[in-house]
Amino acid sequence: MNPSSMEKFYRTDYRMIYVGSQLAPDDFFDQQVQHGKHILEFVAPYLEKSNPVVLDVGCGAGGVLIPFARAGARVSGCDVNATYLLRGVAEGLELMTGGVESLKHRAPADLVILSHVLEHIADPIRFMGQVCQLIDDGGYVYLEMPGIYWIHRTYRDTLAFLQNAHLYHYSLSLLNYWMGQAGLQLVKGTEVICALYKKVPNPPPVRLENQYNKVLLYLVFVELRRYLLEKAKLLRKIRVLR
Repeated sequence: MNPSSMEKFYRTDYRMIYVGSQLAPDDFFDQQVQHGKHILEFVAPYLEKSNPVVLDVGCGAGGVLIPFARAGARVSGCDVNATYLLRGVAEGLELMTGGVESLKHRAPADLVILSHVLEHIADPIRFMGQVCQLIDDGGYVYLEMPGIYWIHRTYRDTLAFLQNAHLYHYSLSLLNYWMGQAGLQLVKGTEVICALYKKVPNPPPVRLENQYNKVLLYLVFVELRRYLLEKAKLLRKIRVLR
């Protein structure tokens, strides 16, 4: 997709394909609120201010911000899908239609949340440069996405992982390298991927390893595992029929 078709895809088609509704269903919003609780727990030890500024880029319906607002944070979010934002606006959240630039008036932020966003971005390094402009020195970015080494736990099937909406596929080490280019240093992270980065003046260089063989072997493992699980399931059905 080129930039214009991509913008249209996320504005009109993405939620219908992956959620199944033009408006944010209540269960979708409730799931976002619950997920926000997990994110807050992950980052809370590092948010030293009593009323931090928290921004959610690509916020969907905005539910992730609810636990932060209840904890005293000053929250704002943005998304290109205006109809999903209506659900969060009805809850009193400040949500803007658009991308990173729509949150400039709320900078500098203490935390920017990118929950299942970066894998959808065509130019991630440029995008992270824009995100960093929103963050105060010493501020944080929370990043979450499906890690390529976690397919067997989150998707089980490689073909389900390879969605048309996912433009890039990350490991934690690749993410660390790219975040270092944007001036961000890893605080903590997992291959799921859930990771917290801090904006620092001169982050130490991160060595980028060639992971081609490792990724290839892992994908073979995922396919073999899926085959064996399906075969075992079939054998159990045959035993029942007997």
